[in-house]
Amino acid sequence: MVLARMSRWFAPTNGSNGHGGSSGAVAVTDEWDATSEFGGLYRMAARQSLATRNPVIVIPGIMGSRLVATAGRRSIWGDFSGDRPSVDDNARLIALPMEQGRSLDQLVGDGQVDGSLADFRCKFAGIPLRRRIYGNVLAAMGVKAYAEAGDEAAEDGTTGSAAAFEFDYDWRRSLDESAIRLQRFIKQLGRFIRSHRDHREPLRFDIVAHSMGGLLIRYYLQYGGQLLPYDGSPPRSTWEGAAHIENVILVGTPNAGSVDSLRRLLSGMAGNIVLPPYHPAIVGTMPSLYQLLPRQRHRPLELADSNDAADPLDAETWLRQGWGLANAACDDMLAVLCPGQDSVAGRREAALDHLSKCLQSARALQTALDAPPQGRPPHLKLHLFASDSLATAAAVRSTGRGDMPKVSRQGPGDGVVLRSSALLDERAGAPWKARLRSPIAWDSVTFVPGTHLGITHHPVTVDNVLYLLLDQPLS
Repeated sequence: MVLARMSRWFAPTNGSNGHGGSSGAVAVTDEWDATSEFGGLYRMAARQSLATRNPVIVIPGIMGSRLVATAGRRSIWGDFSGDRPSVDDNARLIALPMEQGRSLDQLVGDGQVDGSLADFRCKFAGIPLRRRIYGNVLAAMGVKAYAEAGDEAAEDGTTGSAAAFEFDYDWRRSLDESAIRLQRFIKQLGRFIRSHRDHREPLRFDIVAHSMGGLLIRYYLQYGGQLLPYDGSPPRSTWEGAAHIENVILVGTPNAGSVDSLRRLLSGMAGNIVLPPYHPAIVGTMPSLYQLLPRQRHRPLELADSNDAADPLDAETWLRQGWGLANAACDDMLAVLCPGQDSVAGRREAALDHLSKCLQSARALQTALDAPPQGRPPHLKLHLFASDSLATAAAVRSTGRGDMPKVSRQGPGDGVVLRSSALLDERAGAPWKARLRSPIAWDSVTFVPGTHLGITHHPVTVDNVLYLLLDQPLS
């Protein structure tokens, strides 16, 4: 692994050696040797075979996996270098279907995942463009695609350097569905790795997850491959997933949600020279976006006609405000997304039904993730990397029906995820009290200056993650 040389180093203020994933802020020092490559600190450790180290799985966040059409494998998301579908075709491909009488997991769209999104590729004015997304963090972990690792093993009988693997998933879908896919992936990968080990000791994985990927792994740890119950109740805590996992490292995970998800659901995605625009009705078909909404108890939403904190997961709020799929002005796009539905009333009924199912699913998932995790296995370690260096939206206020809410309060974060959300700090929205109060018992917390995506490849993150995975003493 080749890592950039640094002349200035961000080291923990508690006097540790800078690699321990310590809790607390970080401070700048000039003690780092500018002639050193800190990747060299871990080069020998990274060469350990799968017989002597935990394999690593990297889980990207929302929009972090490529999507292709099932028929023809035309790109839906993540590779815009070729011919793009028409606007209407692209809308139907990227949106998930809406159908009354079917649960979210029964709604099958015309798309499938096709690897992690290491970079964007597109053309602008005929010029190929590339933007690195997860490439840095994947490269730092020595990640190989599972298929590539299998090919390598078939050729030389070893797994070589393929001790880290990427997990791709359909980031549009409900996270309990993705947990089922993750469970299947871990079982398949476990069989592959055990076939190249010369001992039968228990196999455990280490996980590095960014953003929404952190919510996915947290759900899997406690609930395994369970679907959320259809009646809206939380699933049964079994800690089934934790049996296969030892260290979990979350980077920029919105454990208490993000106001940014509400803004995306209400305004869609504007698009730019790299990304196509997406209408709010398209984004509104994706259950995962609702599962990223902030918690009412943290007072993230204020309405013009009320002094009380509004509930972002209340369908009546969406109806009253005319938001997202409840906005009557969305019918032109709904006609594109529901080609078999000829009436305005029928399309609206289908949209409101889908909205209700997404909000119910989000509430059940959030309840499951926010519950104090009784019975957590003692071998499982949870580490958090987050930023508190940028002003980040903490609350928005709506001025009237159909209006886009305006930011009314900010707090420290990474520009997308608040510090308090990453920590799942239950003091948020309440009078200040000393010491963190969170249902998550963190084994370490490290604050890294940077943006939501930037912290994934910040030297502090990379160095401390590599220490946790490769160099810390075994317990």
